[in-house]
Amino acid sequence: MQEKKPWLLETLLFEGFERLFSFLLKLPSENRRLMKIISTLVNDQPPCPQLYLYSTSDKVIPFRSVESFIDEQRGRGREVLSFNFRTSPHVDHYRTFPSTYASLLQSFLEGCLVKVKKT
Repeated sequence: MQEKKPWLLETLLFEGFERLFSFLLKLPSENRRLMKIISTLVNDQPPCPQLYLYSTSDKVIPFRSVESFIDEQRGRGREVLSFNFRTSPHVDHYRTFPSTYASLLQSFLEGCLVKVKKT
């Protein structure tokens, strides 16, 4: 029974925050501001390689949104690398999979340095 309480509390808090943010982001002034930020993120990315580390199990940022953004960036001709950790919660990839995370990051940064040295 005691194990269910944190899960129930987490579910209730998540539902409450989801409803609150859904309401707040529909306010005209906030919606305009959010659309401007999203437009900037999609259209004004620098021409450098991008790395997206995400998880299907993330309860804060839906993995389909991340994958959609990745597809959008690739469609614009940008070099995008990505990895879905599948089971790690939001911003917990390093703690859950430290060696995989470190290896992906090291490989990405080494690839960036090779490109910089060529220019």
